[in-house]
Amino acid sequence: EIVADIVEHNQGMVETRKGGKELSRFGGDWAFYTRRTGLPPQLAAERIIEQRSQEWRRNARATEQAARDFSADLTENDLVDPYDDIWFGEPDIGLLPQQRAAIMADYRLAAKQHFIRTGDADQAKYLARRDLARVFNVTEINGTASIMRYPPEIIHAAYLKNGGSITDIQDQIQSDLWKAAGERVAIEDVFLVTDPNADNAIRAGRPMWRLGYMATQEDGSKVLQWTPGYFRFDERAGLETRKLRAQVRKADEELRMDEFRQRVDDGEDWAQLIQFGVDTKDQLVDSIKAMVAAKRARDKISGAEALKQFNVAVDEAGGIEKLYGIPNFELPDLSGSR
Repeated sequence: EIVADIVEHNQGMVETRKGGKELSRFGGDWAFYTRRTGLPPQLAAERIIEQRSQEWRRNARATEQAARDFSADLTENDLVDPYDDIWFGEPDIGLLPQQRAAIMADYRLAAKQHFIRTGDADQAKYLARRDLARVFNVTEINGTASIMRYPPEIIHAAYLKNGGSITDIQDQIQSDLWKAAGERVAIEDVFLVTDPNADNAIRAGRPMWRLGYMATQEDGSKVLQWTPGYFRFDERAGLETRKLRAQVRKADEELRMDEFRQRVDDGEDWAQLIQFGVDTKDQLVDSIKAMVAAKRARDKISGAEALKQFNVAVDEAGGIEKLYGIPNFELPDLSGSR
């Protein structure tokens, strides 16, 4: 670890010493295996020892040109194809061009080394993906599926499993950007990346990322900028905010339900009810639930029948998008609305 630290920050100082070039190579290999691809120290040491064996060197000399050609011919599809079964379409590689280049460089080097070991191209690709999967995975932090190093969905997996949401992380990102930059930034204009300091902090259990965003200039153009510090997600605050939001939404839904019941009791029909104020998809779902429940209670009909009547009224009025300005809305199953 000490040698790897020195090589990362001052390689020249190591190489000028006696035996320094070999020590520098060792430090670089150690940093690549343990930090870039996340191998456990014991496995990293075994790989480094193997690469210094006579057999490895013979294989490397014999396959030098083939390994070089194999590595150069690797494409982004070789890396992302396995994700087809998980995501709808292949994820992007990196949130930024710099990330894309770094990820592909790590993949090519790992695949090349496995090719020298196995001589099998498909196996080398698979083993390289498996190595990188220890630190690289898919994120949707800015709304698009992308492969990145130490994605927050993996680092904060326990938080997400226990009731948290990626939206909570996005909300804090936008809040932090407002404090740091004084402007509202759309989530698709947000970027999280790691640097050596962040990598070390994540491995030590103190996750943080560099936070970048596309800042809007006076002429309307956008330029990539970075906040001065690091982004650290506060899990405790995230859960508290989530609880408060749920309480507010429940209270709002109850008020909306009471108001719809009163409007139904006053004899208003579907055409009048569906014009009642809605601003977001969540509000639309809550409103439809309230309308269906109120009609169901007053007219003594089933939830399915009330929902059918609502759909007829919406169609006659021009559809959801025309009524509320909310495109691509898919109505959830509300036939059991109380």
